[in-house]
Amino acid sequence: MIIREYTDRHNGKPRKRVERKCDECGKVESSSIYALRRGRERRGSDVDLCGGCSHLSKYTHMCSGSLHGNFEHGLSTSGYRRLTIRGERRYEHIVVMEKKVGRRLFPGESVHHVDFVKTNNSPENLFLFPSEKEHQIAHNSVVNSVIAYWGNGVWFDSKKKEYVLNEILGEFVSFDLSKFLDLQGKRYFSRSGKKRREYIVLRDERGFKTSIRLFHVFVMECFMGRRIYANEIVHHIDGCTTNNFISNLILMTKKEHRSCHSSLLRCAFEMIKVGKIVFDNQRGEYNAVECSIACDA
Repeated sequence: MIIREYTDRHNGKPRKRVERKCDECGKVESSSIYALRRGRERRGSDVDLCGGCSHLSKYTHMCSGSLHGNFEHGLSTSGYRRLTIRGERRYEHIVVMEKKVGRRLFPGESVHHVDFVKTNNSPENLFLFPSEKEHQIAHNSVVNSVIAYWGNGVWFDSKKKEYVLNEILGEFVSFDLSKFLDLQGKRYFSRSGKKRREYIVLRDERGFKTSIRLFHVFVMECFMGRRIYANEIVHHIDGCTTNNFISNLILMTKKEHRSCHSSLLRCAFEMIKVGKIVFDNQRGEYNAVECSIACDA
């Protein structure tokens, strides 16, 4: 039950909050209005629950089984097709791969959809990786293949902050980087997820004490004339993390950054359809072909 609605600020931005009373135990707690609506949609009722009571069996069954929205399609919440075999609920792509290799999959093995369509479980569309690490490397290779078409089919829309498959002429930003080049330090290798990324760092002496900072963040702060906020990220448009010219950098929120990378994957899916990006079954990775021809998808 909602007691009151109010608005507070997080990282300088307003957000809608509610104070609710648990209909099971009577506990009063605060949550976002979006979490409240999402819980009601999952349960299909106006019952409001605290974090502890939402895991009770009499409520969790309302979000699964025949009451779940994907049940009639046989899909899981993540979009994979499922089958019931001798009373056991299993993913269809795993069952198909096991029939293909003639055995049960070993722990750690991962099945990949070549065209990234989770419901296309034909044997020729599935590839078996011996580990999840190699599976993630394949996902990274498709992004690198899209970058190979940079400026020749794939463009960045600076207004929408997303990648597109048609030419968008961005505004050229002039900024004198030469006076900061002497501040560049050595290269630093960082792991973001399971991918190793290379950045350039510097010694920042603007504060009370010297600190080691990322050079592309330092350049953006000098351009903006302020420190970046906690929910902001400096994105490299061409994917090269050592290209720190201001024309290659754009400031966006973490939410916009995730959406930006999703748009890059959408471009990859379209290129896979038209044969601009192909999957190498021998090496287990994606490669760009015909980079000299603009993508007309």
